[in-house]
Amino acid sequence: MSLNYDKTKLLVVGTKTMCDRLNVCDVVINGFVVSPLKFIKCLGVYIDCTLSWVPHINYVTKKINCNLHFVQNLKFVLDTYHKILLVNAICLPLINYALLAWGSAANNNLKPIIKSFRTAARICLNKSKYDNISDSITTELKWMYPTTLFDYKLLCLMHTLIYDQCPEMLKSIVNLRVRNGRNGVKLQSNNVAKNKYGERLLDVLGSQKFNSLTPEIRNDDVYLCYRLKIYDYLMSLQNL
Repeated sequence: MSLNYDKTKLLVVGTKTMCDRLNVCDVVINGFVVSPLKFIKCLGVYIDCTLSWVPHINYVTKKINCNLHFVQNLKFVLDTYHKILLVNAICLPLINYALLAWGSAANNNLKPIIKSFRTAARICLNKSKYDNISDSITTELKWMYPTTLFDYKLLCLMHTLIYDQCPEMLKSIVNLRVRNGRNGVKLQSNNVAKNKYGERLLDVLGSQKFNSLTPEIRNDDVYLCYRLKIYDYLMSLQNL
């Protein structure tokens, strides 16, 4: 297999301390020098060497803010309905894209994108920065916060894994064991979380969140019904 040298990148992944201590040299392939980078862009997602997802979150936040500036300039032209429609079309998909990859980032790293998310709600509902927007996001806009949306997508993924409705490639990545006990279906991760990176693995997080659901939700084998129950359940918890 031949390499496209212009697109070949080198990224060493590890903790910040390890990356600072490790002196990674350039790699030479057929006379072409590949230098290590702090982050790379793959399929529209910025992956950094410590998996903090900060470069991607900053990138998405910047794009959302640019789009919100455009919507804000039209506030005297558009009514509330069309502003919501516009934000749903040009802002929220930026958050939704590849959320399962970067949505498990630390809460502190997610703050910029949550701030932009709340700003989008204020623009749509003509709220000032001093008005309470949390309840309106849930009741009026019916939006899920990025953290809630991550939980929703993760729990939906767990259901597809349990009932063999996902691609085989994904099954090999997410290492789970399904257990049928007295209280119904439960999941157990075959990976042991030994550090903060292990705690953010999809199978570790997913099994914990799935097992915390009520038996009524966990034991629902109809995907559409399960999704509706998960949506109602997470939305009920969003402002608690």
